[in-house]
Amino acid sequence: MSGETQGVMLKSQGGGQDYELSAMPKTESKDVGGVSVDTTELAYSNGMKMWLTQNEIIACIFGGGATDDGKRVGMFRMESGGTVTEVTGLKTDAQPQLKWE
Repeated sequence: MSGETQGVMLKSQGGGQDYELSAMPKTESKDVGGVSVDTTELAYSNGMKMWLTQNEIIACIFGGGATDDGKRVGMFRMESGGTVTEVTGLKTDAQPQLKWE
């Protein structure tokens, strides 16, 4: 498979939770606490929506699989069953707090 749906879950069946991709993926940039993050929105027939990103920090926090070439993918946002989970800030200026001798 190639193009806009490459690496995208198209359909899930089993356990009475059958659903499929209901619209073509949409790409857009999101502002995450002053950091621009490229995302791909996926909408499914059961109402679930996911926004995936190849941002390395988000992929480490909230993993969502990998691309065909092995790059990690993370979930920037997920909406399912009335619950929303979203990354709201990214910081890269952390400093070690332990003294190593």
